[in-house]
Amino acid sequence: MIKVKAFIERGNDGTYGVYVDLNENRLNYGVIGDGNTENEAIEDFYGCYEDMKKSFEKDNQYFQEAEFEFHYDATNNSKIDTCIHDFADLQFA
Repeated sequence: MIKVKAFIERGNDGTYGVYVDLNENRLNYGVIGDGNTENEAIEDFYGCYEDMKKSFEKDNQYFQEAEFEFHYDATNNSKIDTCIHDFADLQFA
C-alpha cells in the first residue's frame, strides 16, 4: 500500500470536490469525489475508490491499494488541516 495526496477543494458554487494530484499520482487509476459538504465529497471519493477496485478485479487487472492523505485547499475558507484515511480500516455498506 502506498500513500497518495488527495485534495479537498471548494467550488464557486459552494460544493466540494476531492481529487488526486495527477502530476504526483503513483496510482494506475484516477479517483474523484463530489458533495455538498467536505464529508460528502470524501464519502463519494471512497465510493469511487471501491468502484475502481471492483472494476480492476473484474477485469483481472492489478489494483494499487492506497492510503490517502487529504489536504484542504488553503485558498478557501475551509479549515486548513491534514487528515489521513486508511482504506484498510473502512467498511462499506
